[in-house]
Amino acid sequence: MMDENPSRFPSADLASSATSVHRCRSLSHLVAVTVLYCNQMEERVEMLNRWTEVAEEAKSALGNLLGFSSIMHALGSPHIQRLKETMHAWRQRFTDKAFQFEARLRPTLDQMEEGRSQEAPNTTVPYLLPLCYLADGWEAQDALLYWERGYAEAGLPLLYRHLSAARDTAANTERYARNAKVQLGDMRFEDIPLDMFRTQFHLKFLWGSSGATADARERHTKFQQILSALSRRCEPDDT
Repeated sequence: MMDENPSRFPSADLASSATSVHRCRSLSHLVAVTVLYCNQMEERVEMLNRWTEVAEEAKSALGNLLGFSSIMHALGSPHIQRLKETMHAWRQRFTDKAFQFEARLRPTLDQMEEGRSQEAPNTTVPYLLPLCYLADGWEAQDALLYWERGYAEAGLPLLYRHLSAARDTAANTERYARNAKVQLGDMRFEDIPLDMFRTQFHLKFLWGSSGATADARERHTKFQQILSALSRRCEPDDT
């Protein structure tokens, strides 16, 4: 029998919009670190390809659009995309996966952030990150929210599409629950491995116990600097 206690599931701590944002950002940082911390180019290429496979699995097989977006935000970040030699080696060694990343996965993420994507019937975790940012007041001092940057059609039409998508999501919660039960089947979760998927573990793993309770914006800003340093260590800037 499947464990019916919701606290046993990896997504159980997504109870609030703030926690959802923390989870997605922390997962993106974790993915980026696993790539940038590899000392050898061959290791980075392998890790980059493995995360591309995980992103595809999350989107297509599991219907986890929130997890898919977190991984893609990391793989598409400037810290990784600036690694020209690594990206070139990846395209040479794993041509099919690199093509899939550019031709299918990135356009899918763009459509999600433009509010134009169509959910697959097997969706288990919808893409609600834009609504979470709005509900929690993240980046309220910025002129544009994160998904509006780089899009010519930023403003009320884009906001309206995301709010409409949120209404559709609210109407389809039972379908998401049914899909999740099908995916989980009779799977049981053990406490220790399950901790690796909790938001609090990600926060403490990346920032330590004291840093995990610091101001979120300051915490993420400083971590961006760490990622930049790791990226330059992998491939120094051209001089």
